[in-house]
Amino acid sequence: MNDLVEQLLFLARGDSNRINMLVVNVELSELVDEVITESRIIDDNHEFIVTCENVTVMADKGLIKQALRILIDNLAFISYKICMVIFYDFCYNVFVEVYFPWG
Repeated sequence: MNDLVEQLLFLARGDSNRINMLVVNVELSELVDEVITESRIIDDNHEFIVTCENVTVMADKGLIKQALRILIDNLAFISYKICMVIFYDFCYNVFVEVYFPWG
């Protein structure tokens, strides 16, 4: 958990000119599918169950992809089965819900 916080804090420092950000329209569901496909290739010991609503966000694609990989890598330490639901509300705030089906 400590590593997760440190890695995400590193990404958050992008606003302090340490990371060059290229903000573009990113189709989140396509990016999530890409990251999950890569994760399945790299790690065949875990089961990934992911649902992501179609939403386009203004973000740096590389940083969002890196944040998703950090989240998935850290979840792999906790559970064999990784379940994530990515959705947004009426104000287009994006949320990631993670749950672990024990059983």
